[in-house]
Amino acid sequence: MNLPRRTVSRMMFPFQDRDWSLYCIRDALLLVLSIATLLVQGWLDWPMFTRRILLVGSIVRITPPKPRLNFDVLDCILRELPTQDLYAAALVCRQWAWATQTPLYSSLSLDTTLNNAPLLARTMTTCPHLRLLVRSLTLLPENTIREFNVRQTAYEEDFATFIFQSPFLRSVRRFDGRGVFLRKSEHLESCFMLPQIRDISLYVPHHIYDIHAISAPPTLTRLSLILYQYFPPILRLLSEVGCQVERLDLDMGDRIMGEDETDELLRALEKYAYRLRHLTIRGLAIPETPYFDSIGRRIPSLEYLHLGIGAFGSTLFDNLPLNLRTLRLEGDYRVDFPLDELEDLILGVGRGESQCRSIAIFFIGFHLCDMSSYTDLAEVCDRCGVDFQLQDWLKVSQWWDD
Repeated sequence: MNLPRRTVSRMMFPFQDRDWSLYCIRDALLLVLSIATLLVQGWLDWPMFTRRILLVGSIVRITPPKPRLNFDVLDCILRELPTQDLYAAALVCRQWAWATQTPLYSSLSLDTTLNNAPLLARTMTTCPHLRLLVRSLTLLPENTIREFNVRQTAYEEDFATFIFQSPFLRSVRRFDGRGVFLRKSEHLESCFMLPQIRDISLYVPHHIYDIHAISAPPTLTRLSLILYQYFPPILRLLSEVGCQVERLDLDMGDRIMGEDETDELLRALEKYAYRLRHLTIRGLAIPETPYFDSIGRRIPSLEYLHLGIGAFGSTLFDNLPLNLRTLRLEGDYRVDFPLDELEDLILGVGRGESQCRSIAIFFIGFHLCDMSSYTDLAEVCDRCGVDFQLQDWLKVSQWWDD
């Protein structure tokens, strides 16, 4: 007999429909009971429940992005800030640090008395991209330097223009410029315009041949010039500052001065440098005839006199100033040296006829001629109480006493 499938299923599982209904009712009751339990628990512990809800909300909340300034706008703002505020702004973030580089490095001051000077110097040498931002550099602040020495060997760079624009030079008392430091007449004139200068020592190149304006302060009392070629503007210098200079050192170069040039120089010294107490005139060139034998008569105030090879003869000792205390002479084995006249001077010191207490001879050709006469001269100096020195001309590195 063929029965329907549903009828067969009911015959085999008579309780299936009823159990399924019970399961559905049970699940619904369990869901309702869970929701009720949560509501009751939240009602009983409402403050803690609220905090948990707010905490979850703060965690899942999306924070809006912070506004960022355009770099050009930021750069314009930072340029208006004072330096101290720029230091603080550079520490805010990387973008602000980049924006502060231009105003911070455009004008630098390197003060060697501060502890950060080595760091700034090292930064400038190791960071080429920062060097491009520098527009103004102050090596030293004003009123910090009393003596400035520079020796320039590279001819391509005009270092002098930059130096003379630096504030620290206004407090310099002693200025020494060697090598190719001076490039034009304006640089030479700037040396004499330093307000507190007392001592100027310069190498003057041959292409500087004119001086337009000299206005030296009254504090200038020493002038030392290395020319290496006769310098016609020396007459202009003497006319402007000679009356206040007490010490003059001239290295006249390797060209033999003409008779007219010699006469002009002697007349200028007599007219303008009448207060000189210390005079050095020497050169590499050996003149044919002595031309400074009359210097003692022209400048009677001299206490120190240094003359180069061939610039003097025997008549020099007839005109030496009465107040002369130091005499330095340069000799050469090829040129007659007035040993007899010098010995008479030393003997006069022993008799109290002269105040000279120091004599030095710088001689070329120690090993080419008989030096016994100079040895005898040293013994005479010792007996008369005169300090005597005999030195090799070729080994002398500094002709001027500091």
